[in-house]
Amino acid sequence: MKKITAFIILILTLCLLAGCSGNGGSEETTPVETTPEATTETQPEETVPMLEINPDDIVWDIEMLEAGDDTLFGIYYTNNSPYIVTRIEVRFKPKADMTPEEQEAFVIYDEEEMEQIFISGYNAHFAASGETTISVPCEINASGLVVTNPLHFQAMEPASITIFFLGGNGALYKTTKDLTTGEISSEIEREVAHQWYDNELGNLIPEPDGEVLKSAFGFGFFNAIMYGAERQDFDEYKQACAEAGFNVNVRETPGFYGAQNADGIILKIFFFENDAELDITVEKE
Repeated sequence: MKKITAFIILILTLCLLAGCSGNGGSEETTPVETTPEATTETQPEETVPMLEINPDDIVWDIEMLEAGDDTLFGIYYTNNSPYIVTRIEVRFKPKADMTPEEQEAFVIYDEEEMEQIFISGYNAHFAASGETTISVPCEINASGLVVTNPLHFQAMEPASITIFFLGGNGALYKTTKDLTTGEISSEIEREVAHQWYDNELGNLIPEPDGEVLKSAFGFGFFNAIMYGAERQDFDEYKQACAEAGFNVNVRETPGFYGAQNADGIILKIFFFENDAELDITVEKE
């Protein structure tokens, strides 16, 4: 009986010793590696900071333009801000105290249409700090109908200005000022101003180096639009595409370049000078 009791005491002692050595920390333990996917801690997302341009730094004006026998009215601007401005739009609304002569200039519009009518001074030519753009014809209701009658402007007053600009961080911003109340609002237009998708058809042509670019693709086509494009950009880009193999069945006009490559893939490049846009499409036959 004494032997059994001693044996039990010995077993209990050994168990206690084993438990102490397991919790005492003297043994080396193998660390468990964690990966970002395995951790439960939420990583903070990088956010694009909000920036605002001073609308008063954009000095715009209207000037008369000669277009053959017609007289047009165009808008241009000087950028006195530290940012690159990519486009502006000044909207004009009818004055409350139009003269009978001014009202007569809008005789083709009925009363309901006159309540919604506006003149758009839209200029999409880029301007770095200190630069002045060329003039772009103003339009009635942004419809393509250019302003030719000086009475149309006399009957209007500036209502708002919207400015798109690059923040220097890859993002595109928009600031709007209500010219009646002075209220200013800003927002991020696009977090990534230069967007070019990796695509089978898109990889057949050079990627334009424009600072503002968007692209899209679908079944059998790839499209990209470069903003702020000038005539030199068009000339250089169509040459680069020709060197990339799109030099078969070439068709050209002052604002268009069309060609195929050896595999029959079709390239179309349109240059819209007033809108400062280069519209590029690659498609299969």
